[in-house]
Amino acid sequence: MIINVRINRQIVPCILSTLLLLLALFPGRLGASALTLAWDPNTEDDLAGYSVYYGIQSGNYDSVIDVGNVAQYTVSNLEPETHYYFAVTAYDTSGNESDLSEEVGSITSEDPPPEPPPDPPLEVVSVISPNGGETLRSGGTQTIVWQTNGAAELVDRVQLLFTKNDRRAWKKITLLSGNPGSYDWKMPITRKRTMSRCRVMVILKDAIGNIVGSDASDDNFAIQP
Repeated sequence: MIINVRINRQIVPCILSTLLLLLALFPGRLGASALTLAWDPNTEDDLAGYSVYYGIQSGNYDSVIDVGNVAQYTVSNLEPETHYYFAVTAYDTSGNESDLSEEVGSITSEDPPPEPPPDPPLEVVSVISPNGGETLRSGGTQTIVWQTNGAAELVDRVQLLFTKNDRRAWKKITLLSGNPGSYDWKMPITRKRTMSRCRVMVILKDAIGNIVGSDASDDNFAIQP
């Protein structure tokens, strides 16, 4: 709403003359604990700024803020669901202050609901298989499959790695041009015992070799003779 308020300047009339002040109140503009006031600026050459008076009782302002030479100000840190009353004064470079404007009031809104938690960061690449729990045959062919979830346009090559000792050491499987999303892997041969702590890793790289994203099997898989 916009309220036309006439302020009678009683102090040094040649400096602060009677003028029309528009005081607008926008309840809830910035949430439950803030209200924004706006008014038409004064035109005196020696205008220095404005003071905003407010309180929770009409005509009884227990708080004042020197807002400087602006025509809009947001009063924050207010209690939600509370009726506040406001008035504005202008002051000049000599410290003379006008009378209070007409009073306006508004009720702050209730507390807004809490912000939802931010979305988890997007995993750029995800290993689909083998992703843990599989038992594969030594010397056989296993298709390594991965999904690119973001920044696919940056990927120039894909490096595939393999570990048989639960990520303590990685060996290169291959380096692929582009980002095909899958690769038929000829698995290593083990003749005597099952390798039970195996994982694969997919590393996406850009054209100059920077890593765009990487992911490894979530858990160990086994390769048996």
